Amino acid sequence: MKWFNNSNLIPIAAILLTAQTLLADQVPHITKMNDCTVSLPQEARFIAVDKTNAPKAWCLVENTANNQRTLRLDLLINRPREKPELQSQTLRLAAKEAQQVSLPSAWFDQYGIYRLEFRLVEGEDASPWANDILAVYPRNPQPELGESVMPIGFATGAALCTPRLLELAASLGFEYYRYNAVWQHVQPQEGTWNWERIDNYLDLVKRYNFQWHVTTTGCPSWATEQRFDPPPLDAWREWISALATRHSESMQFWEVWNEPNISFFNGSVEEYTQLQRVAHDAIKEASPSTVVTSGGYAGMNHHKSKPGAFEAAFLEHPRAYDWFAYHMHDAFPQFYSDLHHQLAAIQQRTGKTDVPIVFTETGYDTRHGQRFQAETLLKKMTYAAAIGAKSYTWYNLMDRAGGNESNRAGKTFGLISNPTDTGDFASIEDELRPKESFIAAATAIPQLRRLPPLQVWSESDGLFAFLFGRPNDQLLVTWRENPQIPEAIWAVRSEATHITQRDLFGNTTEIPQIDGVALIPLGVPQYFDFEGSEAPPRLLGPLITLPHTISANAEGVAAVELKLHNPLDRAIMVNAAVGEIGEELLPQADSREIAAGETLIFPMSFDVGEGALGKIVNVEAQFTFLDTPWAPRLNIPIVYNVIRAGQNTKVILNSLNQVTNKQDYDPHTLHLLWGSPADLSVQANVLSDPSSDLIKITCKVTDNHHYPASSEESLLDGDALEIGWTGADGASGHLAIAGDVGTSPRNEFHLNGELIHKSPIRSIQITRKDTTTTWELALDTRHMGLCEKDFNDGLRFNFAVHDNDSEGPKSWMSPVPGLGGKTHFSSDSFHILQIGMKQ
Repeated sequence: MKWFNNSNLIPIAAILLTAQTLLADQVPHITKMNDCTVSLPQEARFIAVDKTNAPKAWCLVENTANNQRTLRLDLLINRPREKPELQSQTLRLAAKEAQQVSLPSAWFDQYGIYRLEFRLVEGEDASPWANDILAVYPRNPQPELGESVMPIGFATGAALCTPRLLELAASLGFEYYRYNAVWQHVQPQEGTWNWERIDNYLDLVKRYNFQWHVTTTGCPSWATEQRFDPPPLDAWREWISALATRHSESMQFWEVWNEPNISFFNGSVEEYTQLQRVAHDAIKEASPSTVVTSGGYAGMNHHKSKPGAFEAAFLEHPRAYDWFAYHMHDAFPQFYSDLHHQLAAIQQRTGKTDVPIVFTETGYDTRHGQRFQAETLLKKMTYAAAIGAKSYTWYNLMDRAGGNESNRAGKTFGLISNPTDTGDFASIEDELRPKESFIAAATAIPQLRRLPPLQVWSESDGLFAFLFGRPNDQLLVTWRENPQIPEAIWAVRSEATHITQRDLFGNTTEIPQIDGVALIPLGVPQYFDFEGSEAPPRLLGPLITLPHTISANAEGVAAVELKLHNPLDRAIMVNAAVGEIGEELLPQADSREIAAGETLIFPMSFDVGEGALGKIVNVEAQFTFLDTPWAPRLNIPIVYNVIRAGQNTKVILNSLNQVTNKQDYDPHTLHLLWGSPADLSVQANVLSDPSSDLIKITCKVTDNHHYPASSEESLLDGDALEIGWTGADGASGHLAIAGDVGTSPRNEFHLNGELIHKSPIRSIQITRKDTTTTWELALDTRHMGLCEKDFNDGLRFNFAVHDNDSEGPKSWMSPVPGLGGKTHFSSDSFHILQIGMKQ
C-alpha cells in the first residue's frame, strides 16, 4: 500500500473548502459507503509516545459486504500551524474484512491535537466527509512513592473510572486517584461489614500503580436521616478505624469529608470540628504514618460557605489534621487572589501562617475554550508548586457533559470529553476523546512534580515567572497573564550546558546562549529547563522596556519609545522591525550598535487606525542581533482604551470574557454562574462634560431578575453599579450604588480607602421596565479627589455592573478587569478617561 498526494485527481482547494464547510456543520465521526465504513476508534485517538518510538497512528476501514472491494481512502490531516494536507491510499478489502490502516508517522512529528478528516471513494461514488481527533503526547512513567516533591493526582467526582480511563490516567503520569470510600457499601447495616466492593475496586486501582487519595464523606442510612448529616461519633470512629486498619498502606493521604463548609455537610462548624478530631485520632491510632488532611474546603467565594469555617479550620491545626485541603475551580487570576490575598489574610488573623496546604480538587472547565483550560492547568499547577503545596489533584479526568456543550458551565472540567451527561463512563467508552488539556497535563505533571521551589522571579504587573530546582537541574515557568500589556523578553545569565524551551504540549526547542546569556520570553505559558549547572540561573533584567499599556491616539496611531538593553559584556549590532501580526514585518530602524551594558532607544509608531473602546490590535517587533542566533520576537498589544472628553463613548458588555463570577466555578453552583446576555448584559454611554464639571454615565442593563441587596447584605452583593478611578497622584476613588429604583439609591463612596459621606453623585435616576434596568447618573468631578494633571492628561477609570438573581451574589460585567469591591480594587487594566479642562 502506498500513500500519495491526490492533487492530480481532485482540486485540493475544492476538497479543503468542502471539508471545512462540512466541519462547521458538525461532521459525523464515521463515514459509510456501500457497506464499507471508516472511523478513528477510541484506542486510536490517544497516541502515547515513548522517547524511543515514533507515534503509531491508524484508522479502521471495515467491509461488511460479502464480496471483495477496492476503495480509495482520502485523508486530510490538520496539523498544528500548517495547512491541511491531503493524502490518499488505495485499499483492497476481502469480504467481511477490517483493516487497521497506518497513518504516516511523519504527520505526527509534534505533540498536540490533530484533526483527521476522511472519506471513501469508489468509482464515481464518494462517501460524505467525516472527522475525528487524536492526541499525540509523551508517555510518562509513574514515579515511585515518595519520589515527587509535589505528587499530582486526579479525581472523577462520584463516578468511578473504568479500566481504560485508569490506563489513560497512568499514561499521563498521575500517581494517585481521589475517590470516596462509601460507608454505606461497607456497612449496609449496623454491625454488618462487607468489604468486597471496596476491596475489589482498590485492587483495580492498584493494578494501574495508583495510590488511593481516600475521602470519607457521607453516612449510611441506618446512622443518619440524611446522607450528609453529622454521624454518631462512636459509629464514625468505628468506621474510620476499620478502614484505616485495613487499607492504610494503599493510601496516599486521607481527606476527612468533602467540602464540609457548604451543603455537603449539614452540621455546624463546631460539629465538623468534632468529626474531624475523632477521625484524626482514629486514623493516627491505626496508622500513625498516614497523612490526614482537613476536609476539602470549597472555595471561600462559595455563597453557601459557613461563616467562620475557614478560621475554625486553621485553628485546628495540627490538633486535627496534618495538611489543610482546599478546593478552587476558577481561572488562575481568582486562584491567585484566593491564595495570595484572601486565604493568606485568614491565616494572618488566626496566627496560623505555616499550615501546609494541599489542593484536593481544583480544575477549570472549557467555557473559554480548550486552549484556555489547558493554559489554566499549567498556571494553577505551577503556582501550587511555587508555594510549596504538598500535592495537587486535578478535577476532573472526565467531563460530565461535552460534545455540543463544550462551554457548559461546571460540566466540562475533564481532560477527556464526554458527549452525554452521564457518569456511567463504561457506557460511553467508545466516545472518549482527548482535549488540549489532556496533552497539557502530560507535559505539566513530570515537570512540576519533581523539583522544589527556589525563587519567585515575578508575580505582579501581569507577568509570572517561578523558578524550581536542584543542582544541575532547574526549571523556570513563565507566562503573561494580561493580554493588554506587552509580552516581555528577559536576559538570564546561566552556566547551564543546555537550556531547553518546552511549550504547553511538550515540544522542545534549544535556547542559544551568547557569552553565558540567554533570552527568555514571557508570553504564552512555557517551561525552560536548565541542565548542567550547580548554580541556578540569574535574572539580569528585561531586554526590552516598554510602557505598561500602549494606547492609540485619536488618529489611530500609537507612538512609543522602545528601550533595548545590551546584556552582554561587548558591543553588539541590532536591527529592529515591526508590523501587524500576520503581515510582513516592515523595518522601522536601521542597524545600530549598542555598547556593552548600554540601553538604546528605538522610537516607533504604529498606525492601527480607529477602533472601538476595548479593542486590541497586536503588532509584532523582531530584533535581529547580527552575527548571533538571537532573533527574538515580541507581541505588543495596542489598546483602544481612551474615553475622550466631549465624545459620547459607547461600551457594550455581552460576552463571557467580560464576566467575573462571584461564586467558585464549582459544579454545584451552576445556577449562580453567568449564563448568557439575557442573564446580564450592558449598553453604556460615558460622556465627559468639562463645562459643567460632570461625567455623565448611562447604563441600560438587561437582567432577567432584579434584586438589590438588603440593608443587612453587602451593597455589591445585590444588583449594583460600581465605579472606580485612580488619579495621576495616586488618589483612588471607589463608588458603589445599589440598584434601588428611584432617585435616591443607597451608595458608598471611598476616597483613598476611607469612607467619605459627601458623594460625588450630582444626580441619579434608576428605572426598571420588563427586564431592562436603566441607570442615569452624573458625577461631579470637583468631588472626586482629582489633581490638575488628571484634567490635563486624563485619569484611569472603570465601571462594573453587578448581578444577583435573589439566590445569592452572582457575577459582574466590566469593560476590563480591575473592579470587584474596594478590597480588590486594581487600576492596572483601567481605561483612560480624558475629562478635559473647563474653558
